Amino acid sequence: MIVRKLFVILAGALLVALGSTAPAAAANVDMLPAGSTACTDRVHSSAGAFIRGRADNVPATFTMRMASTAAGPETTIFTQVAREVQIQVPGNDYPTYRVLVQPPSPGTYYFRACVTASHGSDYRFKLAADINGPGQSDVGPHEAVLGPGGRHCGDWLAGPASGLGNGLARLAGTSTMPVAFSLNAFDADYGHLGDIFARTGTAVDEVYVSGAHISSLSACVINTSASFATVSFELSQA
Repeated sequence: MIVRKLFVILAGALLVALGSTAPAAAANVDMLPAGSTACTDRVHSSAGAFIRGRADNVPATFTMRMASTAAGPETTIFTQVAREVQIQVPGNDYPTYRVLVQPPSPGTYYFRACVTASHGSDYRFKLAADINGPGQSDVGPHEAVLGPGGRHCGDWLAGPASGLGNGLARLAGTSTMPVAFSLNAFDADYGHLGDIFARTGTAVDEVYVSGAHISSLSACVINTSASFATVSFELSQA
């Protein structure tokens, strides 16, 4: 069985998204109108998880949520308002936020990182939940509450050009309002190839056949309605 979130692809993709002004970064950085919240999928760990990201518009409220089971109810165990001065990673164009969050009591839990936009219509951020030690990543869907025009991107999948994917990508998601579900493609150098698949509506569940030149894929949702939309989506190998 091919592991669909391979470290090499994910690390390279996040390096571009978190610390670059290249077109690939712009294509996958979230745009959060004021009042919007975007969350990663879950990671499963017995040693906590890192919440990592950056925000162009500050202050931003970063939180970590925890659940006892893969689909169970979540409790917020960490909240911090990030302001202009964050951890500066050498070589990155933007300050980066990275904090290890431990569970309130010992045990193995599911963690999800979230960020809420406090103000502004051009609120850009990229967020990741990294496992601290052994564990499982990519558990369940990404989630968001997006204001009109808001965008949330997440989930990476290996494509044929990487030599690691079978070329079949399933995008599944739901929304309370009409949104645009899409897939972004990248070449072997993480160059952005544009949207290769898009569907507008309140639900999607389709399999896309990737071309041989595609090295990796990511999923995005854009709120095309005039009201806030609560969305959930997941990209997986079919």
